[in-house]
Amino acid sequence: PDKVGKVAFDFFPEYSLLSSAYDWDPSDRDAIALKLLQFQGSNDPARLEELRQRVGQSLRKEVVEVELRTFASVREELGLERIDLLKIDVEKAEWDVVCGISDADWAMTRQVAIETHVIGDRVQQIAQLLREKGFKRVHVGEVGTPKFLGFKYYNKLHPDEGIAPAVLPNAEGGALVCNIYATRD
Repeated sequence: PDKVGKVAFDFFPEYSLLSSAYDWDPSDRDAIALKLLQFQGSNDPARLEELRQRVGQSLRKEVVEVELRTFASVREELGLERIDLLKIDVEKAEWDVVCGISDADWAMTRQVAIETHVIGDRVQQIAQLLREKGFKRVHVGEVGTPKFLGFKYYNKLHPDEGIAPAVLPNAEGGALVCNIYATRD
């Protein structure tokens, strides 16, 4: 959580929003392809394989070395004395980030919006941590996938066939992300 230094990072040039220090699970590619097939009203195995290939091509990655910094070091560098809204969207590293924020930095933060990957009981852990840090209202949104993820893949594959589904489940049948919003008042 309070690591500093260099780390290997999976960078997706065609879809940088998925880039992360955590591995992208290949089964997520399969789940995306399956949901797209279902959205098209098909159960054709050949079409499913074609979709897997296309989604897989979009998820070509490069491993790059990046510098990790603590939240406090960035806040101090910017000279911030108050944080009105802290938005965390770090592709599977949410727990690392929230655990690395000091009590002093939490105390100066008024609102938080976190896109949390549904891995084990991470959503509940983060919601509880926010309550412990003094956030009075913690709202856990519906489990799902951000619509932009579906639009990205779907429009890249078949822009003339309609709108992508709003929820793309992961391999275990759950959903990929959940948004958590918290305020102090």
